[in-house]
Amino acid sequence: MTEAVIVPDVIHQAVALVAEGFSIRKAADALDVPTKRISFWQHRHREVWDDLLAETIDKLLLVVRSSVMTDAILEEPDRFLRMATAADKWCQKRNESLFQGTGQTTLLSFFESYYRPTCLVDVSANTMHLIKIVLRRWRLLTGDPPLAAINTEMLVKFRECLMRSRGQKPYERMSPVTVGNFLRYVQMILDKAGPKGARNRDAAGILGEVPWTRPPRPDIDPPRIVSDQRLSDVYLAAVCMTAPNLPGIKPPLWWQTLLVVTHATALRRRSLFAARMGNIDWNARTLLVPGGAIKSRRGMVVYLNDAAMVHLRKMRTNREKLFPWPFSKEWFDKSFHHLQYEAGIPEAEHFGLHEIRKTVATKLWQVSPEAARLLLGHSRDDVTRKHYVNGENIITRGVNAIPQPAAFTRT
Repeated sequence: MTEAVIVPDVIHQAVALVAEGFSIRKAADALDVPTKRISFWQHRHREVWDDLLAETIDKLLLVVRSSVMTDAILEEPDRFLRMATAADKWCQKRNESLFQGTGQTTLLSFFESYYRPTCLVDVSANTMHLIKIVLRRWRLLTGDPPLAAINTEMLVKFRECLMRSRGQKPYERMSPVTVGNFLRYVQMILDKAGPKGARNRDAAGILGEVPWTRPPRPDIDPPRIVSDQRLSDVYLAAVCMTAPNLPGIKPPLWWQTLLVVTHATALRRRSLFAARMGNIDWNARTLLVPGGAIKSRRGMVVYLNDAAMVHLRKMRTNREKLFPWPFSKEWFDKSFHHLQYEAGIPEAEHFGLHEIRKTVATKLWQVSPEAARLLLGHSRDDVTRKHYVNGENIITRGVNAIPQPAAFTRT
């Protein structure tokens, strides 16, 4: 120590939390002490604090480096991930690497040197963002070992860590679907490091045999649909919206038109926000959606019904985007939640545009399964039926329509 100072236990604990990535305020909350107490001590004894923090960070780095891909991280994967994330940031500040490289090709280096330039020529920004999230999680949990060291046991442990990790909500585990998607991206990269074949012509041939593990089997719940009453409530509540404030378009009309067009076309949010005014054929009552704005990359022309045409004509201006949104995706989600609060919908029953898409698919499936599949842009009926059509109401009406023997209906 640089000065003879007695360090209280609470300061030792605060330093440990700060080393793990907590802010001073969050550390104080976790220790149930005033933030000012820790801040005062930190500034009053700055040299002692810095020495304690540096010592604690060294211990943190040692723990993280020695724990990757061991059973220890399976006990508390969320805590380990938080520690590893903090350790990675401390290493960046020190201009050093969290994990020492061996000079051999790893999953991340193979991705950057071969997979990305060879296999991701026209990938969307959203997909690239997801892949980077997966690779970052892989690096922190496994230490990014050489490709040759990756085996099935390692993939199984990676899968188990994901399944025990927190999901989008603090009280939920990562869903089997999300875990499966993480494994799928890792497997895609590993496959390209494997041997060439008729269905893998652009493989690099680095690995003679590619390891694999079975993804968790997801529990598929019936697709959630939105009632007409709920949609009407949200439509009417749009009069309270004050954003986006665009030239010639009042915010309530923007939201109402978005709801109506989504219900008419069943387009994803990405496609709706990428749609252009110039792609509307006002005479043919159609909207051309280019392949770059669709998940399948196949462009399509969607029909605009009477309600959609009426609303689009009301907000027709000389603009580029059909639904300009000058804010972030997160702000859109918050705004849509606010709109549903104003409509009197309980938070547990809030929905997104994707639920409207599923609602339209369910309604149209009753009229024509083929029309539902085509409208959603799916190549197979089973994708539409399995993930987008809620068959409960369809079955109920069908069962009630079954002719009954005369004796069954006697009272």
